[in-house]
Amino acid sequence: MKVFGDKKDFNPVFLSLNRNSALFKDVKNIIHNLKKDVIPGERIKFKQIPKYYIIRHGVDNAFHVYLPNGMRLIYSITIYKGEKTAFLMELTDHGRYEKRFNY
Repeated sequence: MKVFGDKKDFNPVFLSLNRNSALFKDVKNIIHNLKKDVIPGERIKFKQIPKYYIIRHGVDNAFHVYLPNGMRLIYSITIYKGEKTAFLMELTDHGRYEKRFNY
């Protein structure tokens, strides 16, 4: 499976991480697993997917992965140009995650 990150909500956060940090290594491991069609994390029920993701990305499914220090990775599995693709929508802290999901 191909893996892409959102230019606004994923890539800048991921690229700013210390490459020796546990968080960076965990996210790299998730990307590696996704490329091998291993689906980490938990599926989010459609009714619970924030409108932000539905409107911004046009997704109809989403998954979240709990990471160290309260960080969260939210991604979707889509078909892009006829190929199964993981789209990493957001890497965020717990507080922003709770706001996004209205908790």
